Amino acid sequence: MLFRSQIAVQAPALQLVLDRKVGPHRLGAGWYIAAAGNRAEDGCHVNPMSAALLDRFAIYDYTPSHQTWCDWAIKNDVHENVIGFISFSPSSLLSPRRDEYSPSSNPRSWCFISDMLKTGVSPDVSDIRACVGSQASEFMAYVKVCASLPNIAHLVEGKATFKENRKEISVAYAVANAVASHLMNHGKPTEVLDNCVRVVAGLSPEPARLFYRRMMLAASPK
Repeated sequence: MLFRSQIAVQAPALQLVLDRKVGPHRLGAGWYIAAAGNRAEDGCHVNPMSAALLDRFAIYDYTPSHQTWCDWAIKNDVHENVIGFISFSPSSLLSPRRDEYSPSSNPRSWCFISDMLKTGVSPDVSDIRACVGSQASEFMAYVKVCASLPNIAHLVEGKATFKENRKEISVAYAVANAVASHLMNHGKPTEVLDNCVRVVAGLSPEPARLFYRRMMLAASPK
């Protein structure tokens, strides 16, 4: 059920809450009623909600967590640069609109960016800004960092080493993310796992955590 829907929809919703039925259709035993919706300030075509309906719910206000979203993104094949960037810059997951016509960064718009990157065509900053607004420049800077990384295949194979520069933590996030991707796509991952762990052991805790979360979520059932 959707909160703040039109009054014509709220009326049968109230009957469902009160009588556990809508017309001749009755809710089965053991079923619970839950509802979700947007707030008026979210600007998502919401309508005032009937007090009679509102008073029959416990109300919880949820804000998307960047870690929860990244866990979902890992399991749903969101582009690795998007996952790495949001892990590096959690506040970029959600940003306010400059005005009613401006784009803003949110979970849906980052999925748009992921789809754009998966086409193989390199978008310019105006394409990114059209989806996520003011976060575009920072994201493009992160993508530039990813493009200048050391040879990740050599790191995974143990043919090269990486030393983190604590003043450039975005590089560490990018390396952790890229090593995780290479390991998951490697033909014989058990043979290179120790090499990957050695690389990650030299990283700060936050980027290292990104590597291990990707590994654990990749191994868990979808």
